[in-house]
Amino acid sequence: GSAVTTANGSWSALVTVRATVGISATYAGASGQPAAAATAGTVRVASWTTRTTLASQYRTLSAGGADSVSGAVVRSYAGTTSAASAVPVRIYLSTRTGATVLLASTTTSSTGRFAAVVRPSENGTLTARVTSVVGYANSTSAAVSISVGTKVAIAAPASIGRRVAFTLSTSIAVARKGSVTVQVQRGTRWVTSTVGLTAVNGVVHLRMAGLAAGTYRYRAVFAGDTRGGSGVSGV
Repeated sequence: GSAVTTANGSWSALVTVRATVGISATYAGASGQPAAAATAGTVRVASWTTRTTLASQYRTLSAGGADSVSGAVVRSYAGTTSAASAVPVRIYLSTRTGATVLLASTTTSSTGRFAAVVRPSENGTLTARVTSVVGYANSTSAAVSISVGTKVAIAAPASIGRRVAFTLSTSIAVARKGSVTVQVQRGTRWVTSTVGLTAVNGVVHLRMAGLAAGTYRYRAVFAGDTRGGSGVSGV
C-alpha cells in the first residue's frame, strides 16, 4: 500500500496481508529531505478454520440424471464465526472402485452458500471440498451417498435377409464387465433371447441366428451391480 503524510507528518495505510510477512515503510526522499525507512516487525497470519456442508436433492438417479447439490462454508478464527464468501468449492464423486471424480466447481456467495448441478455416472458418495485456498484451512463435507442407474444401449441392423445370421451389440456405461440379457418381444411379453458378458470396455457383440421374415423388437437389460443400478435399453 501507499500513503501521503498529513500536515503534522503522520500517515496511515490499510493493507491486506494474506501470509506471514515483515512490515516496513520506506520514504524515497525529496529535495532537502533524505530517504528513510522503518520496520514495524513481523505480522503473523493464521488461516481461518473452515466447516463445509453439503446436501443433495436426490439419493437415487436414473442413468445420466442431474442432481442439484447445495451447501455452505463457515469460517472461524479466535472465537469469531462468519460466512465464508467468495471461496472456491469443488464437488467430487468417490466411486466404489476408489476413484475420485471432479463433478463441478463453484464459488460461495456473500452469505457463504453455494449450489451446483452434477451428473454422477455411477454409485458412490458426494463431497464438497475447500482446498488450497489462501487464508483458509482445507475442509471436506460429510459424504452423501448416491445411487445411479446404469445406462444400457443396444444396436442391430435395421434390416437383414431372411434366415441370415446377424450381429447385435449391447453396451453399459460406466464401461465395465457385466452380464447383459437380450430380450425379444413376443406379443406383450419380453422373452430372453440370449445373455452376453460385456468386456472391460462395457461392450459385447452377440452373433444372432437368422430369423423368419417379419419385424422383431429387441432390448438389453442389465440387472445392476455394486457400481450402478439396473438399466434397460431403448428398443
